[in-house]
Amino acid sequence: ANINIDADLENSKFILKENVIALNAIKLAIDGWAALPDDDIIDMDLSLNSSTIKFKDILSMIPAIYQNSFEDLTATGDLKLGADIKGVMTGDYLPEFNVTLTVNNGKMAYEGLPKTIDDIKLNINATHPQGDLDMTKANASLAFSIANNPFSVSAKISTPISDLNFDAGAKGVLNLGMIKEVYPLGDSIDINGTFNADLNFKGKLSDIEKERYEKITGEGFLNITDMIYNQPGLPEVLINKFAVTVSTKSLA
Repeated sequence: ANINIDADLENSKFILKENVIALNAIKLAIDGWAALPDDDIIDMDLSLNSSTIKFKDILSMIPAIYQNSFEDLTATGDLKLGADIKGVMTGDYLPEFNVTLTVNNGKMAYEGLPKTIDDIKLNINATHPQGDLDMTKANASLAFSIANNPFSVSAKISTPISDLNFDAGAKGVLNLGMIKEVYPLGDSIDINGTFNADLNFKGKLSDIEKERYEKITGEGFLNITDMIYNQPGLPEVLINKFAVTVSTKSLA
């Protein structure tokens, strides 16, 4: 981090300007100000400046990608990242904030590997009006295609503190053996099998904790067939067949 601050010590106000914060390949700037009008109050108006960020920079935040042949990765896509926070923070009372990350028309390819990950679409958004953290709402979705096999996952949450309310789903087919053709796993790791899902479910965390499963609604299926995962130093995983069927009336 390289941060320049104009400090008005008489009024306990601090203005951020010409600053750079680096997280792996990401470089960000935070503009705005923060003030301390009282010992237990922070007033702020801050925004994130991310005009130079590219899709590959975001991927550097995933350790498995950043620490494994990151220099051989080519990633393209239309990216938008924005964040702002405004208002008063005191105790459990938090300011208003909004965070958004979107990627469209994304593509990933490693040098020397035969296949690519295409049609990447990512959307992450978290919002919070000024007040208790429990008022936070967030949603995320990710879609991609490997060798013309599309796959997508999504999730929405609210009331994360008092009683987590969730709505999640997954759809598509993953040929696990094809991972080696798009990501450099190395010769020592063996993985195969098929993961097939078309599943949606929603409910509240309290209903799961109190085993009121009849209040969790969902529909669809999740199947894993002929799965093998073998990595030196870890137990071998073998799954001939795993199947879950979910309906509004039962979980089998």
